[in-house]
Amino acid sequence: MKGINVGILSAIVAAQLLPWIGVKGGPLHPEIFGPLLVALIFFASGLKVQADQFLASCRNVPVTFAVAAFHFAFSPAACFVAVFLTRSVQSTLGVTLLNEDILRGLLVLGCLPPPVSSAVIVTSVAGGNTALSIINSTVGSFAGIFLTPVLLISATGHTADLSATALSMKLGVTIVVPLLLGYVSKLSISHLFLRS
Repeated sequence: MKGINVGILSAIVAAQLLPWIGVKGGPLHPEIFGPLLVALIFFASGLKVQADQFLASCRNVPVTFAVAAFHFAFSPAACFVAVFLTRSVQSTLGVTLLNEDILRGLLVLGCLPPPVSSAVIVTSVAGGNTALSIINSTVGSFAGIFLTPVLLISATGHTADLSATALSMKLGVTIVVPLLLGYVSKLSISHLFLRS
């Protein structure tokens, strides 16, 4: 776990010092490689996850509900309270502790769906239940298509036109298809070894 923390910290420092490297159209081309790497993570997860683990995780509705409630209820509420209190203190004292852009960013952050690839990686590195992490990340991402816009409008008052169908297709291609391909590949490889 220590190595992944060092890697995350190093990436944050590098992004602060050399932001031009990771911008859209920059040398790393995150607009191309980002979705490919997420798909690769889920393909590898499909290779790793056992069918019984996966089915048991699908049936673990209480945990999935608790994780979704954390992301779509507790997290937005906590960020809203933090921003409200900060604004109140700033108004009362007549000082600026955090500028308004940071406060709005905190509101937006609280409304976002759970992280997909990082949740699976961190769970796997920590020795947690990868199958359950995959289920919760997938459910959260698909629920976020509908819940995140509502939360964002409530928090910021701003609207945007997004296609739920296009987002669902993108998530399906990035998450579900690679996961299934990884699992089918594992079954095919196992079948070949059993026959020989």
